Amino acid sequence: MQSDPFRTVPRINSRPTEPSNDIIKSNLNHLKIRPKDVDDIVKDAQNAYKMVVEQVFLVMRYVRQLMMQEQNHLAINGRMNLLLTIFESQEEHDQEELEKIQRGVLQKLEENVGSNDVIAYLQSLESKESAYMLIKMQENGVAFAPARYIVGSQILPRPYAYYDMYTCLQHPIELFKKLLSQDVHDEKKVERLIYDKIKYHANSINPKGSGSLAMIIHKDMPKEKQQHIFKLSKEEDFAQIIKDYSSTNKDIILQEIRSELAIELGEWASDIFARISNPSYSRLLASKPWRKKLTFNNFFDISHNLGNTVISLDSGLVNNLHKINQLDDLFDSLKLALKAKLSMHTGGRPWEKEQSINNEDALAGISAWYDRYSTGMLRKIDQIPKAITSIIYFDLKNHSPSLKNAISDAEILRAAYDDSQKEIDEKRASPVRERNLLLTFIISLNLYLRDDKNKNNLEDLVGRIKRNDIKSINTLSTFNNSIMSSWSIFDHNEDGSLDAEFGLSNQDKMMYRFKTIPVFFKKNIKTELSELLWMISNQASTENPVPFPYNSAFPWPLWIKKPQGFGYKYISRVLGYRVYTQSFIKKLI
Repeated sequence: MQSDPFRTVPRINSRPTEPSNDIIKSNLNHLKIRPKDVDDIVKDAQNAYKMVVEQVFLVMRYVRQLMMQEQNHLAINGRMNLLLTIFESQEEHDQEELEKIQRGVLQKLEENVGSNDVIAYLQSLESKESAYMLIKMQENGVAFAPARYIVGSQILPRPYAYYDMYTCLQHPIELFKKLLSQDVHDEKKVERLIYDKIKYHANSINPKGSGSLAMIIHKDMPKEKQQHIFKLSKEEDFAQIIKDYSSTNKDIILQEIRSELAIELGEWASDIFARISNPSYSRLLASKPWRKKLTFNNFFDISHNLGNTVISLDSGLVNNLHKINQLDDLFDSLKLALKAKLSMHTGGRPWEKEQSINNEDALAGISAWYDRYSTGMLRKIDQIPKAITSIIYFDLKNHSPSLKNAISDAEILRAAYDDSQKEIDEKRASPVRERNLLLTFIISLNLYLRDDKNKNNLEDLVGRIKRNDIKSINTLSTFNNSIMSSWSIFDHNEDGSLDAEFGLSNQDKMMYRFKTIPVFFKKNIKTELSELLWMISNQASTENPVPFPYNSAFPWPLWIKKPQGFGYKYISRVLGYRVYTQSFIKKLI
């Protein structure tokens, strides 16, 4: 039995006493960090967040749109049914043989074959696992013809791998949880990050600190200066300590913040994209190999043969770099490697160029790319909750099996409210209202509460609803990212507790919220799918000079073609370190 690759581990926050807003702003002002400096970081961080969310939404919309199109429904449904059979089996299997089957089936699907070819492949393996899969395919009614994707009178290419589409169809709630696990950086959060960075630098030179620099300072610094630092530190005037006793300045601090945000957001994005695109994710979770940095020569090979210097390039990866406007950087790196290779063969010293990577460029580069290539779905952060709701609404309306467990818990919660509200206005009752109520409970339990799977807490909540004891609940915790709060049954009290008094008036307000969700799935399916494919293909433009910063902590867009099988390559620069190659590759396998 495979472990759940989407399990969300609750985070525990334990912060010291929070500094006041006046203290934070005072420290920023002392270093002449302007509101514009903060706003620029907020904009770039939010653009990076929206870029990741948009990439996931494009796959989610595409696969659902494809299933709505009449001539494609049976083909795509059959393939999703096959992947459900292959990847969701609860039987114990030899893992090596099972992964061999999964790799083989995925390769067959990417070749757009029909189910008969998949059956022939499984029969050729002659293993216990392949025989089991053949039986399950028959039980699940898996059948489909070779794939052709038609929009209007055109046959269009498929922008995503089948496994990507399968994951985004089968595990929407789990993926949304991961999207919500990352904070959205607003002005207050960025100001706090800058303040913490100022405090960190100030404490590093505080004679009472434990660092090596602090020990040196303690040894050489006159007593009156030490006492001055102690006084400033007690008054939380850390910026003044930096100005008086450190070479650190405003530009260094802002660059460090940008670098750390790029690493944080990039690792979060890489983890989500790995969940979507790598079938071995659960097996690899402990070691997280997508964080490993490999040398840039994975792109090319330089060899000498009969007096010739031969340069071999991975055509698939080169094509990907062409789509994100990064061939110039590739050839710059190839030039460095070629110089080093030639120096070695001529007996000279290998030519290496030490390069200090500019950490600030990664976050700004993603933001600039998103400004140019955004599809327009998520122009503002507050559009994300509506987009999430629209996907779950579609799945609920179309009876998607992916919501089975979520619906079960939501039904329990709905019944509790029905019992507590004896007098329900019959005029309010309708199928639409019931569906919207159920969806609100699904969102509340899964995308607002962080520990929704704790059955004891759910039972306690249900009991309190029935007793009408729901104005101050301290047993439940929420995601730090609270963008789904307006779609929840809960309100936050000033003391941090939750109020779940979801009465009829609040339910009426809930109905109005649902009128604001975007209509992603229109009746004119062909037009909708054509527009969606245009959005995706437009991001792969090679004409505009705004490149995707592939040499960063951020993973490639999900429409980039992955190598066959389990391999999924991310290009990454090691932010914050000095290196001897121009770039590094993050690679899952």
